[in-house]
Amino acid sequence: MSITTLAPARTRSAAARATGVALAAAVLGNLVVWGAARLLGADFHVVRPDGAAFTVGAGPVVVFTVGSIVVGGLALVVASRLSTRAWSALAWLGLAIGILTVPMPFTVTADLDTQLALVVMHLLTGLAWFVALRRGVTRPE
Repeated sequence: MSITTLAPARTRSAAARATGVALAAAVLGNLVVWGAARLLGADFHVVRPDGAAFTVGAGPVVVFTVGSIVVGGLALVVASRLSTRAWSALAWLGLAIGILTVPMPFTVTADLDTQLALVVMHLLTGLAWFVALRRGVTRPE
């Protein structure tokens, strides 16, 4: 008779670590994109469909990036307790959200440089999340 041990469930600390890696990469990457786009002439002045106008500064870039990754991190902690496949599923879900939100910057009135920079930020956030979680799946605890 043999005993088969199952792979240990991902721990809360592993989820926090992966979330932290994704957060650092996404915030840093998005700030680099924002800064480069500003240097290249993007004004980041946006007018929403309801007529509200605002300028996207470094603060909102950080806040929205952190908010997105933290929501994903909380989902990861909860889902990790329910399924061993949670990491992989949430990695793919985050990447899909990054891709599926690409049209959002084109729903506002802004210069093309601003819209393209925002698209890159959406993709970068999804990619940072995906890579951090996939590394967590393949890396031993």
